Amino acid sequence: MKGAALVGAGLVALAMGPAAAAELTGTLDWVRRTELGTLVSGVVAAVPVRAGQSVAAGTELLRLDDRGFRARVAEAEAAVAKARVDFEEAEREDGRAAELYDRTVLSDHERQLAAIDLEAARATLQAARAQLTQARLDLERSAIRAPHAALVLRVAGAPGQVVVSELQSMPLVVVAEDGRMLVRANAGAAELAGVAPGAPARVGVRELWLQGTVAEVGLEPVAGTGQGARYEVTVVFDLPAGPRLRAGEVATLRLDAVAP
Repeated sequence: MKGAALVGAGLVALAMGPAAAAELTGTLDWVRRTELGTLVSGVVAAVPVRAGQSVAAGTELLRLDDRGFRARVAEAEAAVAKARVDFEEAEREDGRAAELYDRTVLSDHERQLAAIDLEAARATLQAARAQLTQARLDLERSAIRAPHAALVLRVAGAPGQVVVSELQSMPLVVVAEDGRMLVRANAGAAELAGVAPGAPARVGVRELWLQGTVAEVGLEPVAGTGQGARYEVTVVFDLPAGPRLRAGEVATLRLDAVAP
């Protein structure tokens, strides 16, 4: 797209021209690359997405067979209902016992038994509610949903696959932030003088110059050469319309954002 200009929200792309400043060579990578798995075990029932698909936040990416999880939720709800009835009855009995005790027609021991029964019923209700909360969490965790607007990078799960997550969650879907990428490059201390997160930068890739922002500037060396230590600098930029860029592609980085 030589000689063309792409203008979008925070994005400017210009035809590459002669270098006007020192340039760094970097590599494209994803923003917020995340490996997702389930926190519960089961059998994969559905995978409604595929690699390369853009999805909105909250979109279901993979779902285990949830019939067992729903059954446990129903069972826990019934246990809470019964425990609530028992607790309410224990409250009434405790109230009657207190009234009789005040009238001196109930012994200390009998009064204490009523109070103990009430506390036992209260504890049973609290335990039932905790089990219901856990059952609902397990049901929720039986599905993987996009944590944000995302690009699906890889799908490792398939319908019928057995997932065992007791010891370690298995990565089933890999996603990255949709609409943005980053470029990582190594630079010397002199090249990074005055460069700080938030500073403008330019990213050259596929004969386009894209406007970006410095996200991180390393303080510890990641590589050394005959000229001294090198530090990693990361620049984030919005993706242009057209063919999708891929992680691993080589890019040129200019930290001073001077137009070529």
